[in-house]
Amino acid sequence: MCPLPAIGEEFLYCVKAAGFAGGAAAVGQACGLRPVPPSAAPDRESTPGARTSGGKPPLDAHSGRQRPSPCHDLRMAAHGDLIHVPGAGSAPTHDPRAWVDGTCGHCGRVVNAAVLAFTQDLPSAKWTRCTSCGEGSYVARNGRTFPGPRIGRDVEGLPDIVAEAYAEARDCAGVNAFTACEMTCRKILMHIAVDKGANERGTTFKGFIDYLEQHNHVTPAMKPWVDVIRQHGNIAVHELPHTDTERALGTLTFTEHLLRNVYEMEHLARRFAPKADDIEPTSV
Repeated sequence: MCPLPAIGEEFLYCVKAAGFAGGAAAVGQACGLRPVPPSAAPDRESTPGARTSGGKPPLDAHSGRQRPSPCHDLRMAAHGDLIHVPGAGSAPTHDPRAWVDGTCGHCGRVVNAAVLAFTQDLPSAKWTRCTSCGEGSYVARNGRTFPGPRIGRDVEGLPDIVAEAYAEARDCAGVNAFTACEMTCRKILMHIAVDKGANERGTTFKGFIDYLEQHNHVTPAMKPWVDVIRQHGNIAVHELPHTDTERALGTLTFTEHLLRNVYEMEHLARRFAPKADDIEPTSV
């Protein structure tokens, strides 16, 4: 095997040389990548299968040829065209390139994020830090942010298992995994039925839907669009054609409204209902 630890050592030295040791970015500096000098490199003569040639990059254990420094490979691919914005993320800066508006995919807030670095080409890719939660994101050249903001709105009063499934469906939509989004929305119907008392074992999917209708969790007025969730989920699970984006987002919207009707309205009613002590007795 090739002496992989040697590659790691060379790269580590390059990172230290660039001023990134200990995780602290070298603000406003060029990367400074360069091979490990002989004085900093470990004694590779004692490493089985590794050979050195003075201060040059080590020889490959298999071919006997000099192995290119990883810094040479990474210079243009990773660091060569990056601009590190002075002070971004840690101190105020008046450079207009140091800020970008957007919705944070971590905390969901609309913020003016700090740009830590960006590529020189236009449109440029950017590495940002949220000024609200402090988490980092990547903005691609096409303007898409990773992680992307969750699609859909929060719903209050959800049981944990239902809340987790709803969050998963939103996350799937946020990364364009629309088949998974519709499959999860279909599963949410099952979670609701079980939470409301349906028998988890031995009940078919149709049985879960029937249970919701029979116990008035799905009213006659809701039935047409709840059936849309079922139908679209079945297509995603059982059929091969690619899931349509607009259809999947519609499925997620119907799921959101179902959860509001089943859970959030009851939750808000309990929160805002007048307490017994606050109700004045009425005179006959």
